Amino acid sequence: MTDTTHRRALGIAAALFAVSLWAAWIPVTRFGVVTRLSAWDVAALRFGTAGLLLAPVLLRRWREVPWRRLGALVAMICGGGVPYVLAFGKGLAIANPGQGAVLGPGANSALVTL
Repeated sequence: MTDTTHRRALGIAAALFAVSLWAAWIPVTRFGVVTRLSAWDVAALRFGTAGLLLAPVLLRRWREVPWRRLGALVAMICGGGVPYVLAFGKGLAIANPGQGAVLGPGANSALVTL
């Protein structure tokens, strides 16, 4: 296997993994909020796990974060972060996953853009 073929296979595997995560997010969130978890629990699991896994990356690249543009960082966090996941989880508690799959990603993009 050449280096190019290996890199292409790795890229395809990474793309499939990312698509699988995004495809599974809505039904898993729906399952969580209609069983024992609340939208707060789902948000804590999502961002707590990501925060723990990515903390070493943040510490290593601390100086590269654009701290001078703090307003833009806060806007992105509020538009696509915890408030969005909380609202989405509350919505999935009363809607079906198909409706969430149609409205959720568009709402995320719109909120981040605002």
